[in-house]
Formats: sequence, C-alpha cells, structure tokens
Amino acid sequence: MVARSFHRSTQSLGHYSSSLSRYAPKSTEFKVIKYTLVVFMILNIFSSIWVCFYIGWQTDFEMGGTANEPSAKSAVNSWYICSMFFVIFADLVDIILLFGVWADKKPWVIALCVLSFIFSIYGISSVYLRGSITCFVIPFCIFTLSVLMIWLIRHEEAQYDVQRGPGLRTAVKSQS
Repeated sequence: MVARSFHRSTQSLGHYSSSLSRYAPKSTEFKVIKYTLVVFMILNIFSSIWVCFYIGWQTDFEMGGTANEPSAKSAVNSWYICSMFFVIFADLVDIILLFGVWADKKPWVIALCVLSFIFSIYGISSVYLRGSITCFVIPFCIFTLSVLMIWLIRHEEAQYDVQRGPGLRTAVKSQS
C-alpha cells in the first residue's frame, strides 16, 4: 500500500516538472499576470492589422513624393516588404506562443519574452514602424508581463517543491 502511494507521488512529481498548471494551485497574482498577458497578446494581434494599413499608407505617401526617382521607389518598396514580412511573422509567432502561455509552459513564455523584446526594439528602430505605438509599446508590455510570469512560475514551483518535500520524505522512510 505504501509502495503504491509512493509510486503515485513520484510519478506525479515527474510530470510536474513539465507543467505547473496541473499540480500547483495558482496565486491571484499569477492569474492576473497570465490573463493580462493573454489580453495584450490578442491586442497585439489585432493591432497588427492597423500596422499593415499604416505601413501601406506611409508607403503610398512616400511613393507620391518620389515619383521621379526610381532608386527611392525601390528603397521604399524594400522597406515596405521587409516591414510587412516582419509584422506578419511576429503575428504568427504570437498566435503560436499564445497557446503556450495559456498552458503555463515556461519555455514558451521565455520564447515569448525574447521575441517580444526583439520586436519592440525593431519597432522603435524601423523607419516605417516608428510612428506606430503598436510596434513598440505593446510588445514591450508583453515583454515585461512575460518576465513577471516567468518569475511567478519559478516562485510557485519553488513553493510547491517545498510543500511537496516533507510528504515525499515520509513516503520514502516508510518504504525502507
């Protein structure tokens, strides 16, 4: 009987390391950060539609001013294509990582943290994305929230391991 309960406790502990969501109770702070992060990610996806229109309007405006200069037109077109590709790529990655954040997967949250920081830096430094608040502020908020979520996941994992430890030691003693 004791061996069976010990086996169950170690088995669940082994699965615990891959996902915090099934075993450890969540704090209120964790839930607030998680749902705020999800809302910001969805807002980022929807605001990218505005960014696509904004880049198009800005390109049309600059093309009108450089009607007689073919080299300027090619530079405008290359920036337009590069910016559109980067925005669409960031949205696809954001949609994929949204599922990882919803499932509380730590590696996915770390990937979101790094990629949102890169996108916010690109958004502030790009000629075409600089005028849009969407390309810097929202990704930087996502970066900040994901850093907080990583810290809370580590904190709750440590608390769960401390609470789990005495029961596991008791089961090992009684088995010996």
